[in-house]
Amino acid sequence: MKLRLIYRLWLFPMLSVCFGLLAQPTAFVAAQAQCGYVDNIDFPVDTSLFSIVQDYAAPSARWQGRFHSGEDWFIDRNLAAGSARGTAYGEYVRAAANGRVVFSDPGAWGFDGGVIVLEHVFPDNSVAYSMYGHITDETGVAFPAVYTCVRRGDIIAAVDDVRPVPHLHFEIRASTNTTPGAGYVWLDPEELGYRRPSKFVQNWQTWLQGVYRWRVDLADELGPAAPPAQLEDYSLVYLDAASGVDRLVRATPDGRVLWRVLLSKDGVGVGLERDGVNLFYADGEVQFVARDGTLGQAWSLGEPLQGAPVSAFGLQLFRTPNNQLVAVDTAARQIAWRIDDVQPILRSALGTEVLGLVTEAPDGSAELLIIDSHGTLLDRAFLSEPGALAVDGQGGLLALTRGGLWHIDNDGQWTLSTIPVIGNRDAALRVGPEGTQYIFDGLTLTAYSADNVGLWQVPMSRRIEGENQLMLADRWILLTSSDGDVIAWQTANGAECGRARIWGDTRTGVWSALNPDGTLRIWVGDQIIGLDWRQFTETCR
Repeated sequence: MKLRLIYRLWLFPMLSVCFGLLAQPTAFVAAQAQCGYVDNIDFPVDTSLFSIVQDYAAPSARWQGRFHSGEDWFIDRNLAAGSARGTAYGEYVRAAANGRVVFSDPGAWGFDGGVIVLEHVFPDNSVAYSMYGHITDETGVAFPAVYTCVRRGDIIAAVDDVRPVPHLHFEIRASTNTTPGAGYVWLDPEELGYRRPSKFVQNWQTWLQGVYRWRVDLADELGPAAPPAQLEDYSLVYLDAASGVDRLVRATPDGRVLWRVLLSKDGVGVGLERDGVNLFYADGEVQFVARDGTLGQAWSLGEPLQGAPVSAFGLQLFRTPNNQLVAVDTAARQIAWRIDDVQPILRSALGTEVLGLVTEAPDGSAELLIIDSHGTLLDRAFLSEPGALAVDGQGGLLALTRGGLWHIDNDGQWTLSTIPVIGNRDAALRVGPEGTQYIFDGLTLTAYSADNVGLWQVPMSRRIEGENQLMLADRWILLTSSDGDVIAWQTANGAECGRARIWGDTRTGVWSALNPDGTLRIWVGDQIIGLDWRQFTETCR
């Protein structure tokens, strides 16, 4: 009886401790979420007025080469008029999202102003911290007290008059760090728990929308070396790099990683093959990879490859380091043909009998190459600026250049269109089944009939830069951009039906596919994201 009593006295406290430990994470998050979960997120300043003057992770000579742990936002509209102080002083600073104040001190940085740190709990129970520096309460805005709750958009401070000019220092932290910090760190900010603020805000703005289904996070912030290859079940096989090691990955149709294969050397592209994919290595080796990730037999082209592949005429086209374009015939395991003096490829369009390639050399000089299915170079045109390509209604090509809009037939002959448009590096083209021509120049999207009559025009709120692509889907035309913009309009009248923006980089590419499962799959930057297409275009249904 005594032993039984001792056992019970020992057991119940131990069980209480164990259950307490198990419940601690949930209780901890619940305590953090006392100010509510994040349901939306925004930038703390008006981005139509402010711009980034010093980027995240930029080394600073003023701080002995240390890395910037946030972004500095600044208004420079009056500098040209001789105002050395700019106009950011006194501008409101707002809470980026719902959260709890965990640090608030108008004198935290001395002469460099005050600091506020907010804690945010997201729907997936992840916790992040937003930090606002170089701010003041001297303009009449009182700092919120520690442990009080704030809502997205609440005015929490104003930009201070600090050196060298008034600006807001904005940070996002993924680790528990509620101190003011110095704004600069000796190590890579990412490794210390800091995150790129613009990337964090833009991504979460989309992840919090109802259209969001899933995402696959990539290790390389600039994205893979080449677009993914989509199998018939809508799963994706793609290249990624982590810690300098390339790997081949397959993701399921709903965005779960099925397998990863570490590669012993650098890969440059993936091409579809029966029962799997062909993996192309930078040294010119080609290797079959089965659907389950098993590496098959490898063979060599005998020369290195460079850049992402272009699929055309049943071949895979690559550049080589000596500026040749080679067409790889994987069935015959040989190079079918080659063309000399080809610079890095920016864009391509494949007609029924001809291929168009827009290239750009490191010095900025651009060309448009017209190639037939036998590898004959039909034409080489020098461009003052890279333009856009599309397939016209007759199976030929449509090229938008600084010199206008041109039809290029299967013999490589050019005919100038009567549509008065000028192309640029941000341009995109698409031709509908009835010959409707959709032309995007970075600032406007315009629709013209088959006989070149203007139908409608939609202006953009800002210039959309980088590689832009147009895709037709039933009653809609979709724009995807390497800068992260995703916008859908009705083809009939240009009415906007859906909009999202994820973090992108104009140095990277963009890829998208709309499949019968109702998912719009997009690769931009370091993520592949799945959006619900019906919900994305719901306002126009």
